[in-house]
Amino acid sequence: MSNVQEDLSVSLADAATLIQQFGEYITYLCRGRPGIGKSSMLGMLEEALGDGYEYRYIDCTRLVDGDLGIYVPDRETGKMSRMLPDVLFPESGKPVVVMFDEYLKMDRRVKKQCSQVGLEHRLDNKQMTAGSIVLCTSNLASDSVNDVIEAHEGNRLTELVVRGPTASEWNVWATNNGVTARTRTWVAMNPTCMQSYEDEGAEDNPFIFNPRKSGSNYTFVSPRSLVKADIQLRKNIPARLIKPALAGTVGRPAAESMSMFFEMEKDLVDPRNIFKDPDGTSIPDSAAIVLMTYFKAVDMVDTQDELAALMQWSNRCGRRDLQGVLFTMLCQSKRTMKMALRNTEVATWSKANYELVI
Repeated sequence: MSNVQEDLSVSLADAATLIQQFGEYITYLCRGRPGIGKSSMLGMLEEALGDGYEYRYIDCTRLVDGDLGIYVPDRETGKMSRMLPDVLFPESGKPVVVMFDEYLKMDRRVKKQCSQVGLEHRLDNKQMTAGSIVLCTSNLASDSVNDVIEAHEGNRLTELVVRGPTASEWNVWATNNGVTARTRTWVAMNPTCMQSYEDEGAEDNPFIFNPRKSGSNYTFVSPRSLVKADIQLRKNIPARLIKPALAGTVGRPAAESMSMFFEMEKDLVDPRNIFKDPDGTSIPDSAAIVLMTYFKAVDMVDTQDELAALMQWSNRCGRRDLQGVLFTMLCQSKRTMKMALRNTEVATWSKANYELVI
């Protein structure tokens, strides 16, 4: 069965919305490039649906015969009965949201049992609790990682092609999930690192996964590998180790770019100086340093006065494109959203620059 065309792709958040609304009746197969965060949809669903459900993640590459139930003898009756897994039938009796991750890489013998779970929400003769949701994830056929599906099996599912996040979308997520300002700034300054190999002009992109080019296709920039890179950048490891560690995580081209970029960090403006004296604090010549300062300040701002000071300093910088990034982070970060919506300086800027925020 051929893939849904790339131009019909949806975001991860939109896929989660469809699953939330219709997952009780339809099993969605969400297919997308490696490392874009498909498994994060389980967390999105948990945040949306709350504690009325049990949430279960199943790595299909590790499933073997017996993982979905084994037959045991009943000594009194002399018959065999099947012990079914708690992962599908929890003791709480709540409905379950089950994610079968890497569904198309599953052993064929086990997949026959999972097909029944997806199509009928039952295993053998036992029905899952009413309201349960089953979703599957896998890679695109064009990714060349052997994710194929037969027509009769595919027709039981609803296929969604999910795209990866844009640099702006990822940075919102990263701000809400503790990724450091240095990594977020590099992504903002290098938005093509979030391109798909299917995008026009991405043929020579050195940062991304591309199954059509020879060479390494396991070290590349993705939302997943950026988080792993950021973990290694949070501590003061010897400088000689930074580039090798990054190269083995996000690939050599990104490691070279990041290493040169992070050398500018010494020129970062301390947000505390901005909060105290927005009119007297110096403004860097480098757009990258301004942007890194913004990201750092978003992590530190705690009061309306500090936010007003940050906006005053930002207005002195005179870079509306960079201010647009700051506005997005302030208004979409869970920590600063309410503060920003009530801030006079933010409201004044958004009114004057409405074309950048619509």
